[in-house]
Amino acid sequence: ERSQPAAPLLLRVRHHDGSWRWLESVMSSLSGGPYPHAVVVNSRDVTEREQVAAEMRRITTSARCILWTATVTQHS
Repeated sequence: ERSQPAAPLLLRVRHHDGSWRWLESVMSSLSGGPYPHAVVVNSRDVTEREQVAAEMRRITTSARCILWTATVTQHS
């Protein structure tokens, strides 16, 4: 009997080439089978997605700073 997968876990791991990668992992239990304590972990590389998200956060922060500065300057 398979359980529902747990919520995804985001992990930062070092690749064998020395760079850092982001992995998204989901774990499922295979209880009820021949190995009652068996667990399956599925992982995928989401490095590019995380890099894009970080860049979007940086751009958003910069835009807010520019808008705040423009607003303060207008009201001064």
